[in-house]
Amino acid sequence: MAAGVQKWTVYFGGAFSMAAGQPRAALAAVDASGALTAWNPGASGPTPVPIRALTAEGWWIRIGGQFTRIDGRLLSNFARIPPKS
Repeated sequence: MAAGVQKWTVYFGGAFSMAAGQPRAALAAVDASGALTAWNPGASGPTPVPIRALTAEGWWIRIGGQFTRIDGRLLSNFARIPPKS
């Protein structure tokens, strides 16, 4: 599991397919109240997709792990995506 904080949101990744009872492919976020946000870029690759690193800095969420796609885009093992993906 890896996590990063940006303003009032905690972004996290790991080897999971559900978060708070909602489908989330290895990536999810919660707001300051602990509620799951709409952020759902999804990761695909080997099942389960292991996300090993995640940082939330400035305008970007940086993700590292064993994946082939993030948010439907071909981004193998390292991705930099906006927090509103």
